[in-house]
Parts: sequence; structure tokens; C-alpha cells
Amino acid sequence: MNNKEKISKFKRTTQEQLQHYIMFCKQHPELQRKKLTSPQRLQMLWSELAEKLNALKGPTRTATKWKESLTHWKHQLRSRARKDKAHLQITGVDTPAAEVSECEVQENSTFGTATVDGVSGIESSDQQDPVPAPTPSPASAPAFPAIYLRTLPSSPSPPTSPPLIVYSPDVSHSRLSPPILPSPTPSTSASIVSEAPKPTAVKMLGTILKKMKAHERREERAISQQQKILEQNEQLMGVLMQMSQERREELQKTSEQNLQLTGVLSQMTQALTAMTTVLNNLTEKLNH
Repeated sequence: MNNKEKISKFKRTTQEQLQHYIMFCKQHPELQRKKLTSPQRLQMLWSELAEKLNALKGPTRTATKWKESLTHWKHQLRSRARKDKAHLQITGVDTPAAEVSECEVQENSTFGTATVDGVSGIESSDQQDPVPAPTPSPASAPAFPAIYLRTLPSSPSPPTSPPLIVYSPDVSHSRLSPPILPSPTPSTSASIVSEAPKPTAVKMLGTILKKMKAHERREERAISQQQKILEQNEQLMGVLMQMSQERREELQKTSEQNLQLTGVLSQMTQALTAMTTVLNNLTEKLNH
């Protein structure tokens, strides 16, 4: 099922491109150690890798798309390795070697992830062989009472008890015998590798808080702009009302002036009418 999902997910990426990516990571280990490399250097490496991968037979993508695709591919391999390890611990049946491709073996050996324990043919980088304690020579051993370490039997459910240190003076020896260390015995509790919880929830919460703060800042800016627009509108309304008031006053003054002129004209008309009447009377008298 995992092979089908992997093939359907990465059916466009060829094995040659994946092997070239693994070889490129071996040549440039700083591509994986992001904390020790500047972002500019990482961008240059991904651009160079994208050019080389696009030159091979297979799909062509941008540097960003190659980074997303190859990172998802690594996560898928690690998830599969964790499932295989859990299956091995529960059933005791190892994953068949035919199901592990050469690219997966090269990827796990290159990046050295601790999640590939239990997959046949793949070694883990987080397990080291126990270093034997140096045995002091009899001449350099101090004259102390001998210290013996006794390990208590561990139950499968509770955690293993720490070794009990027993001090026993040895009067028969003039020098201290080397401490007897407990031999590393495998236990069921120690065989299960405890993986640290991934802080995805914390990252998601931080991202949500950042988005909420950015949204609040945008709302505050929008509210301040609306307030400025309202103030400008109020100022414009005040100016328009003042202009309309002045216009009404001018019209009122003009109407009053027109009324005055009308009265003067009517008086002049009456005077002219009276003068015309007088002139007509004089003309009649002169004619008689």
C-alpha cells in the first residue's frame, strides 16, 4: 500500500533525479543543516539543484517546487520507516528487503535519520556501540572500599529502577578493584525509541495568532481611514452649508434690491403718466 501511494505521489519524479538529489546532498551537507547556513546560500544550492534535476530525464520544476516535493518525499520515507519499525516490534517480522528500494537505502544512509531503526539493511545514526569502561591498572588504583553496582530487575510496565550502589569494604585487598559495571542488557522499554512530539500544534497556534494580529492591524488601519474620511465629509458638509447660507443671503439681498427697483420704476412711471397728462392739457389749451 505504501509503495502504491509513493508511486502515485511521485510517479512523475524519476529514480535518476532522486539519486542525483541524494548525491547532491552528500556533496553539500549544509543543505540539510539549515541552522549553520545562510538563507542566501540555501537558495543558491536549491537553484543549482533545480537546474541539474531539470536537465535530467523527468519533470521540470522551479527551485521552490523541487524543495517541497523532495522534502515531502523524505517525510514519506521516514513515516514508512517508523511504521516498519513498529510492525517489527509488534509482530517480530522484519520488512522484506525487496520492498525497500535502493533510493530509500541511500536516502536513509545519507541523512541518517533516527526513525529507520528496524528496517533491514538500514542503519540508524542515533545508536552507538557501548564504549567499554577503561580498566585501571593495579598500580594506579586508589585504596578505597570497593564499589559494586547491582541492577534491580525491571518490570515491563514501570520504568527501570536506577542501579543500586553498594559500598562494601574489602580488607583482604590492599588496592581497590575496578568497579563492576552492569552489562547493557536489552529491555523492552529501552528498545522503543521515544520520539519527541513534533511542535506542529504550537507552530499552527503561533501562525494563527500572527494572522489574527495582522488582521487586527488591518482593521485598525481601515477604521482610522474611515474616521479620516468621515471627518473630511463633515468638513465638506460644513463648507457646503456655509456656501448655501451665503447664497441664500445673496439671493435675499438681490430680491430686496429688485423690489426696491420695482418700486422706484413704478413711481417713475406714475410721474411720467402725470407729466404726460399735464402736457396733454397744455396742448389742448394752446390749440383753443
